[in-house]
Amino acid sequence: MNRIVIEKTSEADAFAVLQTEWRRLFAETDCASFLSWEWLSVWFKWFGADKTPFILKAYRANRLVGLLPLYRQKQNFFGISFCETEKAQNFAVLV
Repeated sequence: MNRIVIEKTSEADAFAVLQTEWRRLFAETDCASFLSWEWLSVWFKWFGADKTPFILKAYRANRLVGLLPLYRQKQNFFGISFCETEKAQNFAVLV
């Protein structure tokens, strides 16, 4: 039985690092174009200036089988700082 291992990446270049694997996964699935690497990397480039990528990756037998593209953004609420995590583009997972 192959376990699914979940990893996270939150580097500024997370989209660039995942480009090849993301494109392969997208080509193997029947997903909306809004989940493609091309779409989300451009979305993040234009709308993610004040955000940090936070991408969860699912691997089975060292092969990418799922992604959850999130982002983190610092917020202030009545002088209290906190970090908010949201789905990039409000879209779901590639599986």
